[in-house]
Order: sequence, then C-alpha cells, then structure tokens
Amino acid sequence: MLAEPSALLCSLSATGAAMSIGYDDLHTSYGRCLRSRGFIERFYEILLARDPRIPPLFEKTDFQKQHMALRRGISLAISWAAGDGMAQRPVDEMIRVHARLGRAPVLPEFHDHWLESLLQAVRERDDQLTPELEARWREAMGKVTHAFAVAF
Repeated sequence: MLAEPSALLCSLSATGAAMSIGYDDLHTSYGRCLRSRGFIERFYEILLARDPRIPPLFEKTDFQKQHMALRRGISLAISWAAGDGMAQRPVDEMIRVHARLGRAPVLPEFHDHWLESLLQAVRERDDQLTPELEARWREAMGKVTHAFAVAF
C-alpha cells in the first residue's frame, strides 16, 4: 500500500532527512538561473533528450502551464528540503500527482533524469556556481527526488 505523502515526509523529517538545514544559497542560485532567461525551457530540453521514454509523457502537456508549475515546484522543493513546514502541503500534492495512481505518474527511475537535467541546467545558467554549491543542489534535490521515488 502506498504511504500517504504526509506520513512519508513526516517520517523523513523524523529521520533528519528534512531537518532545517537552510538552503538560502540555493534560492539565490535559482534566482540567478531564472534571471538568465530560458532556464525552465532549457531544463525541459535536457530532460526530454535524456531518455526516449520521457517525451511521450509530455505529448499532451501545456508547456506554458508546466513551466509555471515547475518554476514554483523547484522553489517549494528547496524550501521543503530545508525543513520549511509551509512547503509540506504543496510538496505532498506534487507527490500525489506524480505517484503510481496520480494523474501524471512518474516512474522512480525518471527522478534521476529529472535531477541530472536540473543540475545540468543550473551549471549552464548560474555563472556563480561552485562545486560546493552544486553539491548542495544535489543534496537538497536528492532529498526531494527520493521522497517522490519512495512514494511511488
């Protein structure tokens, strides 16, 4: 049986996976990415090219809406990874949408593609990215992709 996202995320918090670490540096980096124009579009170019099974998942997607959802989703994911309780409910909803029985299910192995696509787009768009900052991106977004994958 699929665990409720809230229960899953609370258990992750209890184990320290979502303790408040603070990712203000990621919010700042993300802001630089967004100011570079075309960041979200570039992310999708990278993602869709990573695996031939991915483009069919987006055949009927309204990319204008999808871009806005991802833009907000990344910000929420950073906040959730930092332990921000205000991000709990929206992240729960994103997990429900992308779970096995959600309206847009995403196979767990595709979460790695998502993460690597995001990191490549960040490398291309954040001119102040350091290896340490990239490692923090991987750490924070890894928490989120893990929560999505185990909820599937």
